[in-house]
Amino acid sequence: MEVRDNSIYFDSIQSFYKATRKDRIQTLIDALKIKTDKKDDDKEVESWEHSLPDLAKLLYSPEDYYIETKKECDHYIKELPGVIDLIEEGNLAELEERMKDKEHNRNICKTFDRETMGWLKEMIENPEKRDDKKVISKCEDAINNQKKALEKQRKKNLTSKSPINAKVDIEYRLASKQRLDVLLSDPDQNKYVIIELKQWTEENIEVPDNKNGLKGEYVKIKTYLSRRNPALTVRDYREQLKKMVGEDAAILCLVYLHNQFYEKGTLSCDQDVAREIRYDKTQRDIPHWIFSTDESILYTRMRCDKFRKKIDAFFKCEIIEEDEE
Repeated sequence: MEVRDNSIYFDSIQSFYKATRKDRIQTLIDALKIKTDKKDDDKEVESWEHSLPDLAKLLYSPEDYYIETKKECDHYIKELPGVIDLIEEGNLAELEERMKDKEHNRNICKTFDRETMGWLKEMIENPEKRDDKKVISKCEDAINNQKKALEKQRKKNLTSKSPINAKVDIEYRLASKQRLDVLLSDPDQNKYVIIELKQWTEENIEVPDNKNGLKGEYVKIKTYLSRRNPALTVRDYREQLKKMVGEDAAILCLVYLHNQFYEKGTLSCDQDVAREIRYDKTQRDIPHWIFSTDESILYTRMRCDKFRKKIDAFFKCEIIEEDEE
């Protein structure tokens, strides 16, 4: 680990991985607190403690990461039918207790979209909705569909077992004084990958009413003011980074929601934004070999294999064809 003027730098994915292990992570956190002047920002520190080790393992030891992901899927697969049972039995008091319990609520938030969470809360809070068969049916269908998605994820094969060959900068400062969460680079090939890490889950995200007439461009996060969709934010970062490293640099932008096990969420469901957060093949100005059938910028934990595969292919100059969902 090297403390530079504009970042905390690692000369390899392996050294980044080692620095995020339990016995070393505090040294990295202390360095980041000094570098970013966020000594008293508990939320930022908590974010680093969870997101950086998570990303490091995915990049360096994907086999272990996928094993952990599949174990979490198994856990949620077992838990979801219990939620349906409570709904069918009309035992909403216990369902409410589960949603109040920190561990259960965390699991439910990770696996349900915001709309399903809304239906559950509506049944709990509004007695008139408890016998509404349409609402009950919607909840059951959403839960069963998510269970199938988790089962599909659990059966996926590994896409790669080797570490990615890249250098790593953490909290990389742009000329605008904004900071990139993570910047992967291969200077010899003039390639860079910007990664924005988010711990957000669906329960915390909503799209506010049109802000400045820009539908879907901003999102509302619980306890925060409206923020720009991170998939659009990294696109702006890309333009700023080009000014620093050169217009001929190949730059890939990605957002990773490493806590979210719901695959298609609020951030990517708005069609206007969806067109914005995908690279336009007809007007692209970056090399063709980073493109595939999946041109998304935003990935959830349910798409961790595709997220990593995209980075690997980018540095190896491979064209990747992904399986259809």
